[in-house]
Amino acid sequence: MASRERIGLWAVFIVMVILLRHKQGKWQGKHVLSRGGISRGTRKVLNLRARFRNTAFGPRAVVNCHSSPSILPLGEESAPYRIQLKGMTKGEIGGWLRSIHETEKRGEQIWGFMYGEGLMVRSWDQASKSVHPNGFSDKFVAKMKIGNASIDGDLFLVSSHSSPDGTTKFLFRINNGGKDELVETVAIPMERTVNSGKRSRITVCVSSQIGCAMGCSFCYTGLMGLRHNLTAGQIVEQVLSVRRLMTISEGHPPVTNVVFMGMGEPFHNFQNVQKAIDILTTPHPNTRHLSGDRITVSTVGLIPQIIQFVKNQRSRGRRHAQLAVSLHGTYDSQRSAIMKQNLKYNISALIRTLEELFPRGSDESVLIEYLLLNGTNDSPQDAKRLLNLLSNIQCIVNLIEFNAHNGSSYRRAEECNVAAFETIIRQGGVRVNVRRSRGSSKMAACGQLGSPVERARPAKVQFKSTQGT
Repeated sequence: MASRERIGLWAVFIVMVILLRHKQGKWQGKHVLSRGGISRGTRKVLNLRARFRNTAFGPRAVVNCHSSPSILPLGEESAPYRIQLKGMTKGEIGGWLRSIHETEKRGEQIWGFMYGEGLMVRSWDQASKSVHPNGFSDKFVAKMKIGNASIDGDLFLVSSHSSPDGTTKFLFRINNGGKDELVETVAIPMERTVNSGKRSRITVCVSSQIGCAMGCSFCYTGLMGLRHNLTAGQIVEQVLSVRRLMTISEGHPPVTNVVFMGMGEPFHNFQNVQKAIDILTTPHPNTRHLSGDRITVSTVGLIPQIIQFVKNQRSRGRRHAQLAVSLHGTYDSQRSAIMKQNLKYNISALIRTLEELFPRGSDESVLIEYLLLNGTNDSPQDAKRLLNLLSNIQCIVNLIEFNAHNGSSYRRAEECNVAAFETIIRQGGVRVNVRRSRGSSKMAACGQLGSPVERARPAKVQFKSTQGT
């Protein structure tokens, strides 16, 4: 009996060794290729995939796709990785091409097809010679497909919904580790007065995360919690998709501005946001790249990232992305109830940082965003306190209307209170704008994006200020 048990154990051990060796060979490529019974064509495919996988951009270099904007899971695809070129800078694409024995000239060609005016392709087939006279050869297209190099941004349109005011919300799908998630992007038509009259344009409000970890009490997205950081390619593709879809209809104004005010806290996904800005503003012949000063990034007030962002942007020259800071309160207990990040970076620390970065009288301004909530932070005393806080900062104040959603007990400030608040700020010598709600009928307005699982929210706190005016 004991002998039979020993034989059984040895048999299990041998089977496990065989399975382990088979698994190693399957993933390492070279072991598989050394075995007989594989056709020449299959051997070439496996060799090429092994080469792609072993480049500096492959998953052996960085496994975590959150920190590597160029490597994405495939979901149901046949290979365990994708190389997402839309998440790479022009220099990174050139380096990757060299690593697979292609010329950097190919990188210029790829960039032109991904971002070129009237092109903005999402697949290799759209960029092939059979479709475009200056397209890629069938051999090169096949090589990119075999290596799972993608130019679709890993973002796929699900639907769009337009409001009567012309604002359109786009829903995109991404694959998050085998699970589909939705990203929301908003296209906002705008008009501005110029010498020749009124000029129309479109501002794209992009998301940087699915959900948000900041937990602001007025925000619908915050109900979701943080589910996923978007890659640089997914952020860039939001802008390109709106551009692509809007140009289908004749007479649509151009996309000229981008604001990072959608789902998520941009500075909580700092590297991918910074990289997306770099990609969107990279000049290239026959591409409509964005001017840096047409991009605005909004934050709840993450001080270390604010300092780093301003430093990075100023190193680019005068035409760089603009900073917007959400304040929404004039003293700590008030702001902490509205924005819990104030418990970590309080008003005095935030104001001190902005005074150092944007001193009064400097050439550059910071946008101060202030959400007016009825009976909470919209009194004349709040306006005077806000003026006092901003006295040494070169800034522009945007007063924002609250947009209602399920689960919130806040209400929009009365129009008379908005007008009085605006007057006090303007008379104090600070430039001020009232940002009117756009797209609220389709849940596309500020603070309304996302698809949270409803859960209890703490009751809203009403403030009776004991601070001086």
